[in-house]
Amino acid sequence: MLFQDQGVKENVWLIIIFSALSIVSSYTGIKIEGGSINPLNQMIHSTINAEEAIANTRLIGVTIAGIFGGPLVGVSVGIIGALE
Repeated sequence: MLFQDQGVKENVWLIIIFSALSIVSSYTGIKIEGGSINPLNQMIHSTINAEEAIANTRLIGVTIAGIFGGPLVGVSVGIIGALE
């Protein structure tokens, strides 16, 4: 799959799958505050303080999409993930 040309149908499926992964990954994550790591209890992020951060894995879906599907799939998934 890495070095084969995919058709339009395969590229569309890759975009759908990895876009869904990116969207779900941006809503799930862990909250990092004061050196401690806590999982988020809800899907939608609530407000966070200036001392807190949320770590998620949205970029992994975009990166893997680019590796498996090429630049067109990777850029498409990145745009969908960013717009969401």
